[in-house]
Amino acid sequence: MSRSSVDRSSLPLPRDFYKQECGKLSRPSRGWARARCPIHGGDNPTSFSVNLENGGFFCHSCGAKGGDVLEFLRLRYELSFPDALKRLGIEADRRPSRSKRKPELEPLSIDRWLARKLAMAVEYGTEVPSV
Repeated sequence: MSRSSVDRSSLPLPRDFYKQECGKLSRPSRGWARARCPIHGGDNPTSFSVNLENGGFFCHSCGAKGGDVLEFLRLRYELSFPDALKRLGIEADRRPSRSKRKPELEPLSIDRWLARKLAMAVEYGTEVPSV
């Protein structure tokens, strides 16, 4: 499985993106604007609040919330993360996933193995197994 990372600067500007998705934005003061919620399609024209600086959003009616335009696309259109990126025309930087395998250790000599067993036996008060 591979991991992907996205350059957040390649995301569209939240003001332009939400204007296109939601139509008219009312009261775009102090970085926040309001609109009709496009996720649940409610009647209240101010139930959906969007942050025009970072793209965060919250609907006061249906409770939909997220931190950026990618999360908005995922919720509204029920998309996976890669599909939301494709919809925006953004390519993810694919990186191979890190293996969870432990690094291989050198085999212990019989002397070192016996020394470890003896140390464990002394520490836990058990008998040393015979070889």
